[in-house]
Amino acid sequence: MPNADGAGYYRFALGADDQAKLLALGVQLPDREALALADSLQAAFDANVTTFDALGAAAQALVGHKERRAALWLPGSLAELDRQTLSGAASAALKARIGGMLKPELAKLGFDPRAGAHRSEPADRQALRQTLVAGLFFDAEDDGITKTLADAAQASLANADALDVGFRATAWSAGVKALGKPFASQLAARLLEGKDSYERAHAAFALGHTQDLALAAEMRALALDKRLRFQESLSIIGSQFEGPATRSAAWAWFKENASVMFDRLPGFSQPRLIEIAQGFCTPEQRADVASFFPAWIAKLGGGKLELERTLESIDLCLARKAAHGAELASLN
Repeated sequence: MPNADGAGYYRFALGADDQAKLLALGVQLPDREALALADSLQAAFDANVTTFDALGAAAQALVGHKERRAALWLPGSLAELDRQTLSGAASAALKARIGGMLKPELAKLGFDPRAGAHRSEPADRQALRQTLVAGLFFDAEDDGITKTLADAAQASLANADALDVGFRATAWSAGVKALGKPFASQLAARLLEGKDSYERAHAAFALGHTQDLALAAEMRALALDKRLRFQESLSIIGSQFEGPATRSAAWAWFKENASVMFDRLPGFSQPRLIEIAQGFCTPEQRADVASFFPAWIAKLGGGKLELERTLESIDLCLARKAAHGAELASLN
């Protein structure tokens, strides 16, 4: 282990044989060493020092670690890679691979979405379960977990005990996906009329994650409703920037409504809104971002650094796509 106790502020790369030996002990590593290993492996992939197959094998080797972040760091990275760069059969293959990693780990823990069902367990075990459930729904798009969550989401609108609050944002997102506009309309009413800030935040999150194009357009219109707090509006729009199906339409909408979005923020935080475009990963999107925001930077009196960060993020994604595009395209 080149970074004993994960105490050093550096990353490392290993030869194939040494890396295999270390990963064979992956789940036994101390928490900080496992985190350092996951971080270094991700960086090695981004720097084109290691292959996608090696990254996937590392994700499989670490997913059983007891430390939640160490276990799910690399599966989460694979999911981000999917959202930014893949489509069609390659995307479906990677989702299946992620599901194959996460599903056995959730089976070990057990899962009951009802309120308080896992209350007696340690907090770290509960947090691991919640993250696995979210990964299976959002990243793997697992049909079984989607149905379980959607059923609990529907029941929760009449009976709060049907759904633990720790699963609520994910379950309500599953409800929007599986049950469509009727369920989304009920959530929108809760968002507009509710008094519970936590519940409103979960409703906005779920509504923003729809990948149905017609419903997504309705949610963008909802984001302009003055009854919404700005963070709720931003949650809806920001979630659409994450989704491959809604990203382009959300960007077109943002350009048309930028003045409304910027004006609703206090001056000191307005430049941060520029970073909403960090998930883009095509040359055309980069050029669009680079040409759109300078005029806003002049109006705001700041934002140059935020634009540079955003463009750097896009450049890094483009470099990763160029380095690994062929092996990613061949996934099946």
